[in-house]
Amino acid sequence: MIEIVKLKYSDENKINLICFHYAGGGANFFRNWTCFIPNTINLLSVRLPGRENLFSYPAYRNLDDIIDALSI
Repeated sequence: MIEIVKLKYSDENKINLICFHYAGGGANFFRNWTCFIPNTINLLSVRLPGRENLFSYPAYRNLDDIIDALSI
């Protein structure tokens, strides 16, 4: 299970900035970026299993599995 966290979002925006946290981090790491991103850009963060409120889910060990899960 992967979650996309909409930190700053509008349906009218055509540009999405999708952020991946560092090893050991979480999706909320990018929350303070909202004041630096123009209102014309969506700021999205990926919450991976094994982090934050997804802590009970097993973590991915392979980047290909993450990409597959995001492309669904």
